[in-house]
Amino acid sequence: PVRNALRIDGAQGRRTAATVSDLIFYWEVAHPSLIDPLLVAWWQRDAPFVAWQMVVIDAQAYALTLLVTDLTKRLTARARPWVGTGDCERDPTAKECGGGGKYLSFSSGHSAITATGAGLICAHHTQLSLYQNDVLDVGTCALAVAGTAVTGAMRIASDNHWASDVMLGHLVGF
Repeated sequence: PVRNALRIDGAQGRRTAATVSDLIFYWEVAHPSLIDPLLVAWWQRDAPFVAWQMVVIDAQAYALTLLVTDLTKRLTARARPWVGTGDCERDPTAKECGGGGKYLSFSSGHSAITATGAGLICAHHTQLSLYQNDVLDVGTCALAVAGTAVTGAMRIASDNHWASDVMLGHLVGF
């Protein structure tokens, strides 16, 4: 029912939803991994050791998320929602079909990685007060969590994942 409610009917709309989820995905990796440690902690706050610790923590968190997500995808081999619908069965590269491997749906890597990114952003900003402004730090955290939610919705709307794929991805990532 969630897929039916969120899935975009047109192929172009689904591609746009996938692109939006990709852009948020890249932002949720770049922000905690590059912007916060290098630009804010190191350059602006002149704290290279803190920046180094942030980079190491982020790398460990992303590595663990990728490992769990990839193992889950390979062990379950769940079909993506678009598999078996219309022309996708004959030609999975058709423009109305989603992206990614046909049987790599469970769980959503985009959802897991953006949830990890949001968790890291929230940890960095609430524990280190990187912007030294409670409103900006909490706002950055809230924006990251919202980005994760939008990514999950866009993965369903683009017909690349089932709702359960997204929910497990978020749980693994957080």
